[in-house]
Formats: sequence, structure tokens, C-alpha cells
Amino acid sequence: MFNSIVINLVILLSFTYFIASLMLSSINEAIASSLNARAQLLKKTLLHLFDDPQWAAYIENQFYKSLHIQALQKDAKKLPSYIPGDNFILTLIDNIGYVNYDPALIERGISESMLPPSIKQVLLELWSKSKSNIDENAKNPMQAFETEIKKYYNNAMDRAGGIYKRNTRNMIWALGLLLCIIFNIDTIQISNKALSDPAHLNLVAGSIAAATANLHPSQPADSATSVKQAKDKLLALQAQYDSTTGYHFGYQHSMGAEWGASKDQDFQFKVFLLKLLGILLTTFALQLGSTYWFEVLSKFVNLRATGKKPEEVT
Repeated sequence: MFNSIVINLVILLSFTYFIASLMLSSINEAIASSLNARAQLLKKTLLHLFDDPQWAAYIENQFYKSLHIQALQKDAKKLPSYIPGDNFILTLIDNIGYVNYDPALIERGISESMLPPSIKQVLLELWSKSKSNIDENAKNPMQAFETEIKKYYNNAMDRAGGIYKRNTRNMIWALGLLLCIIFNIDTIQISNKALSDPAHLNLVAGSIAAATANLHPSQPADSATSVKQAKDKLLALQAQYDSTTGYHFGYQHSMGAEWGASKDQDFQFKVFLLKLLGILLTTFALQLGSTYWFEVLSKFVNLRATGKKPEEVT
């Protein structure tokens, strides 16, 4: 009996964290999109690819004006947030000249191009490296050259991705805390309510288990790109949680009352600390992301299925 209650509670909390993580992801995506954060970081990464004023001028005045880059812009007023390696290469080829893009002419084409000296040197080194590593049976040596350029470019983009994650970590934590406060996603309160009625908790766990088959770790919540879309996603996810669990994201009483504002002074501080602890527990849990909690949920749903068949939800 004890084990089944613990499993059911873990299923409920995992589902709670999963839905809340999707809500958090939706908010973050909307903010990142409105601020064009990824695009600005990508541009900053490209600008600092070389410590060279001529390279910076090239990125500002030529690179982003290339048709291969402009084709990636969904909005003419916003820079692209992602540039594939192929588009990066095609943009460089435009400067080298397609006539020179030939094994016999590529070195001269690079040297005589209007590209900044820093990228010329790198391209010549990559060409030399590709020639030494090329398969003797390769029909097109330019493919080996492009592979080396992609490796170089993708390594730079990986570094940019790491910087982006570090820059957004604090924002995600702050947004998670705000989300938990506004929607009253209090781990302690949810656990106490669930454990006070084990029979209902069992039914809720069964309902969640049934719904798991239709869930995905990165549901459409991640695609919110505007404030309105994010709001719609939040309401849809809140409704999904309510209908699946029978519980509710939000305050049963006034927000101040649940934080201890209307309690006797002897209990006010205790109520506040308990609420704060419950909110912080949820906030820390959300940092693990929806994929993590989906995996935990799936494991415990499978574990529950190996035991006694739960009662059907009526």
C-alpha cells in the first residue's frame, strides 16, 4: 500500500513538473523570439569568430546581405536565428567566385577574393587539410573541403549554443519562480492534498497513466513565438492539467491568504516559509526540463502497470 501511494505521488508530481516545464518553455521561447535573442547571439558569435575589424565589417556589410542568408529570414526586420553550414559555405563561395571553385583554381580564388585576410588564411589551411585527408577514390575533392569548413563553422556554433544556455540559465530560473508563484505550483501543497486522499490519488495516477501515451517530451509548447501564442499555450496546458488530474493550477483563496497574509501572526511566518519552500522546490524541479520529467513519468507509469490494475476513472 505504501509503495503504491509513493508511486502514485511520483506520477502526479512528475506530470505536474512536466506540464509546468512546457509552460516555462513556452514563456521563454516567446521572450527569446520577441527580443530576437538567438539571432543577436549568432551575430555576435560571427563577429567574434576572428579578432579582425575587416571581418567584423564584412559580417555587417556583406555577409548578412547575401541572398543565402536573407533567404533564412522569416521577417525582413529580424536577422536569422540559425544559419546552416551549407548557407555559410555558399555565402563564402559567392565571394570566392564559382568559376574559381575548382581544385585547380581554389587557392588562387581564395587569395584574390575580397574576403578579409583572417578568413582567407583559415580557408587556405582548411583546403590544405582537406587535401591531406581526402580519400584517394573521392570523385570531388571540393566535398572534402566543404566538410572541413562545416566542422570549423559548427564548432563555432556549438560554442555559441553553450554561451546561450549559460546566458539564459538565470532567466529560466527567474521565469520558473515567477510561473510557480503566479500559478501556485507548490510541491508541498500538491503533495499534502494528494496524500490526504489516497483513493483519489490512485484514480488521478490512473488518469495520468492513460494520458501518457498521447504526451511528447517537447509538445507544441516549445513553438510559441509571440506573447499571444505563449498565453494560448499556457491556458491550454493549464486546462490539460486540470482535466487530467482534477487538481488546479492557481489559488483556491486569495494569493495573500495562502502566503499567510491573513493568518494570525503566530502562524504567519511559518505559513510563508512553507509556501516559499514549496514554490522553490517546484522551481528547482523545472530547471531539469520537460524531457527529464517525461522520462521519469514514463518509468513510473510502467512501474505502476506491473502491479495491481488500478480502478478505472468514472
